[in-house]
This record gives sequence, structure tokens and C-alpha cells, in this order.
Amino acid sequence: GIWWGMILGVFIQTVTLIILTARTNWEAEVEKAIVRVKRASEDDTLDQLAANI
Repeated sequence: GIWWGMILGVFIQTVTLIILTARTNWEAEVEKAIVRVKRASEDDTLDQLAANI
């Protein structure tokens, strides 16, 4: 019934998220984030956004 469907859906979602999290290369994600932060600080992105308000 509806309860088994809800339980199965939550279970599948949990297993999927565990697999995705375990397979993620977190070192590479950190490097990507560092590059994005450096690029944003060099481009004065915040000043540009504030000027558009």
C-alpha cells in the first residue's frame, strides 16, 4: 500500500545519496571551490552585484 511505497521510496533515496556521497572525489570538489572563490574575489563580483541593486 501507500506506506510500503513511502518506506521504499525513502530507502531508495537514502541508498542513492550514500552511493553518490561515497563516490564523490571531495579533494577535487575542494579545488573547484577554491578556484571559484579566487575568481569571484578577483573579478570584484560583489561590487558589480551591489552596483546593480
